Amino acid sequence: MNRQILFAAALVVGLSGCAVFEGTQPTGFAPWKNNNTRRHRAASPDGVAWEIHSEKHEPVADLDFWKRALRDRLGGRGYRIVDSISFSMDGHPAFALEAGLDDRSWLVAVAPLEKRIVVVEAEGSVEAYQRRRADIVAALPRIKPR
Repeated sequence: MNRQILFAAALVVGLSGCAVFEGTQPTGFAPWKNNNTRRHRAASPDGVAWEIHSEKHEPVADLDFWKRALRDRLGGRGYRIVDSISFSMDGHPAFALEAGLDDRSWLVAVAPLEKRIVVVEAEGSVEAYQRRRADIVAALPRIKPR
């Protein structure tokens, strides 16, 4: 993923996630093989990246807090908010923002659980992301942290 816009780790303090995710990725994406069991990564053939990870839920806050934090963080960095999506992830309320910057589109979703927060990111060129958008959005509620 474009490291310039990958800032969820800064938003959700630390890299202490410990969840392993079922192999859930959007239709048409292939999982990346790697040794990091804390992250589930996949990519589409046209270059859209997908990642799910969890972080320690600090500060512990409700979904409304994380909605505001995402909006403030993205807006403060010059991102154009394109859409917001509310959904349920394995029975937990979750929220996603879609944003754009220059020729890139990005989605970040959060689902605060009791002890951790699940973070989902998808990123790619505007054209490739738009081709994959329906599959990306459809995959969000299928995520099941174990």
